[in-house]
Amino acid sequence: MSIFDEGNKITGSWASFKTVGDKYEGTLIGRRDSINKLSGLPQVVYELKGNGETILIGGKPAIDAQMNHVKLGQIVGFEFTEERAPKVPGHNPTKIIQVFANPAMVDKEWMDEHEATALAGEFGGEVVGSGEPTYEPVGEATDPATPDFSVEGEINELAKSKLGAKTDAEIKAKVMESTKLAFIEENYAPILEALKKL
Repeated sequence: MSIFDEGNKITGSWASFKTVGDKYEGTLIGRRDSINKLSGLPQVVYELKGNGETILIGGKPAIDAQMNHVKLGQIVGFEFTEERAPKVPGHNPTKIIQVFANPAMVDKEWMDEHEATALAGEFGGEVVGSGEPTYEPVGEATDPATPDFSVEGEINELAKSKLGAKTDAEIKAKVMESTKLAFIEENYAPILEALKKL
């Protein structure tokens, strides 16, 4: 037996909505960003597992909006429900594709096999060893136990150690009194120099 036997071919085909009533159904197993070869514009491609093959469905704004409510592992259906006249004369008619999904209708077998992927939540979530999603921090968080190494933090530390200031109000008052400079960002550099010389 060879891996190149006909029976071992992995098949995948693009959904083709030619006639009103055309339908595709399967388990949503992936979503990826792509570039539409005809328009050259970004496009989301949805991957369905159905009848032993992968079905690829190209997204467009109306489909994408509906698919925002569908999670990996759900059974999903796409139906070409109607064709509308083009808004711009000479363009192709608009094909209306309706998405069908129910949160209770899932592919239990696929979910069990891909539990870590399903636990990652959003499409494209990075799966780590524990099956938990990873998160990118938004903005900067400061751990109170971690010293602040910014210029303002250094001024605060010097004000505490050299001037005996304890609160933010005391820091500002004592720094301005000892340096004769307003406690504003433009003055941080000269304030720092003056505090170091004390």
